[in-house]
Amino acid sequence: MSPAVVALRAAGSVTLLVVLLSACERKPPSVSYYRTHAEERHAQVAKCADDPASARSDAACINALAAERAEGIGSFRNLPPLQLPPPQADHRPKSR
Repeated sequence: MSPAVVALRAAGSVTLLVVLLSACERKPPSVSYYRTHAEERHAQVAKCADDPASARSDAACINALAAERAEGIGSFRNLPPLQLPPPQADHRPKSR
């Protein structure tokens, strides 16, 4: 085999490898995944908070933040009522 053919095959193999590796783009975890994996969700939310400009378009940040809203407090409406002690009687003299 001539050196030109060997070089052409090597270049073709490298090109094929690059195309195959670029096609294997990693899919970001789903919202349901982040809802069940709290440690990973918290780590991703912290990472997204460090770079909010790119977090708006990053699917992993969007999914982690949606899971955090669903699993976290979310809203004060979702909190149980506060168990406050009953008010104390006011023993101060009333002013006129």
